[in-house]
Amino acid sequence: MMTSRSTASTSSVSALRRLAALAVLGLALVCAPAAAWAKQRVVVLPFEGPKGDRFQADVIKVIGKSVTVVPADRWLNTAEDMGATAVTGKNVIKVSRKLKVDGVVTGTVEKRRDRYIIRVKVREGSTGQYVGNPIEVVSNEAKLDSRATRDLKDELLDTLDALEGSSVGDDDDVDDDDDRDEPAPKPKPVDKPKPKPVDKPKPKPVDKPKPRDDDDDDRDDDRDDDRDDDRDDDRDDDRDDDDDDRVAFRDDDDDDDDRPRRRRDRDDGEDDAPGAPPATFAPSARGVDASLSLGLSTRNLIFSRDADLENNPTEYPGGAVPMVALDATLYPLQLAGKTGAAAGLGVQLVFDRGLVVSTPVNFGEPMDENLSGTQQRIGVSAVYRHPLGRAALLARLGYHRLTFKVGKEDLGEGKTVDIANAGYRYVAPSIGARVPVGAKLVLGADAGPMLMTTTGEIQRPEWYGGAKVLGIDAQALGEYWLTKKLTLRVAAHVRTVGFDFAGTGALATGRDADEAQDVYTARDTYLGVDVGVGWLF
Repeated sequence: MMTSRSTASTSSVSALRRLAALAVLGLALVCAPAAAWAKQRVVVLPFEGPKGDRFQADVIKVIGKSVTVVPADRWLNTAEDMGATAVTGKNVIKVSRKLKVDGVVTGTVEKRRDRYIIRVKVREGSTGQYVGNPIEVVSNEAKLDSRATRDLKDELLDTLDALEGSSVGDDDDVDDDDDRDEPAPKPKPVDKPKPKPVDKPKPKPVDKPKPRDDDDDDRDDDRDDDRDDDRDDDRDDDRDDDDDDRVAFRDDDDDDDDRPRRRRDRDDGEDDAPGAPPATFAPSARGVDASLSLGLSTRNLIFSRDADLENNPTEYPGGAVPMVALDATLYPLQLAGKTGAAAGLGVQLVFDRGLVVSTPVNFGEPMDENLSGTQQRIGVSAVYRHPLGRAALLARLGYHRLTFKVGKEDLGEGKTVDIANAGYRYVAPSIGARVPVGAKLVLGADAGPMLMTTTGEIQRPEWYGGAKVLGIDAQALGEYWLTKKLTLRVAAHVRTVGFDFAGTGALATGRDADEAQDVYTARDTYLGVDVGVGWLF
């Protein structure tokens, strides 16, 4: 016979069993979505561009706590085995089915001056199609800085959340026929596992519990903090006030400030178009800027003298001299991948020489006599380049030697000519600019003084003696892009040296019967134009 105590005990056990069943069912309902989400598998493929490996690793670190990251090497090896190395929609479907991958993350990195622009896209494994909008962030370091990490994490995790599960089917389900050109079939959706039925009376419907702050085991702590109820407002405020080179993808603002536009194409759209110049065509981005040219040059030497002077100084008559010229500027730190002001430090070497120099002189004979001579310039300069977008300002400080020899050693016995040989040695500071005009044309100019250290014969006591001397060196140029590294260059230049004689030289005072000064000033001018091929790197 059952007592009242045993009846109560049996009733309590039954109640406990009912509560346990309800707890199991509730726990299954809560954990089912988390279990499905935890199965999300993502591969991050190698990023293209400078420091791509570093940014790829940073992206993996950002999403590593929220998804299962499939090693990129495993994807690449599998894709190679399947003949699906190109990241196309069809190949993504094939490899994703083989590895049970839900999403494929790809990225590119572009370096502009001292900033890195990171563009990230996500393909869905089951369809091979892109999911969401492309993501673009800007980092001021050769890695994801704190702002770039936060912004990328917000957008990328939202995009990955939108993925539909594609990690279904066994490896044997992949047909060999997928290697054909027919579109790959879209995998059929598979229902997510449902909780096992409980052989108990059906409980009353239980509302799905709301997420709690202590659910950090299912999602990353940082993600909970960054994606709270006020996150959208905070991000809007940040992006409205942010001047650090970030704008929205759909921003139609045409402001020409220093901020790169966040859009799917580079803001130098011309560079992305077929047949457009590469980034190194921009004067501000060149590591090597060299040219080889052919041209013509003329020399004109004139004097100011007494109007009634009969024994006039011999002036140089001019005449075109064919020239060959080499000009090369190297930026070693730019070539080494450095950024900032140091990347603008460079060195310039110049060399030009006359191919045939012939000076006609007349000694009162029926025909002139031609004297073979030499014209040559060689110089080296320290260069500093300051970028202004694609354009550049240039400052130089160089040392040059300009030589012009008439060839007087070829004169016969008893013949003389008082045309002075030029032996200029001078310091050459200058400033200049290179400015792109349109997609394929660059215009430039340079100018500066020629600070003479020596001039050669003309200032010797037996010639024209001491003088105040100042020269000017200037050029204008244009270059047109031809191929990936070659340009067509045209340049015009002028170098002119002025002398103000002190009246101490023999040829400045002794040209008539008195000792008064007869020759006062002289100007030695070189005009030239050349056409050549430029090489950029």
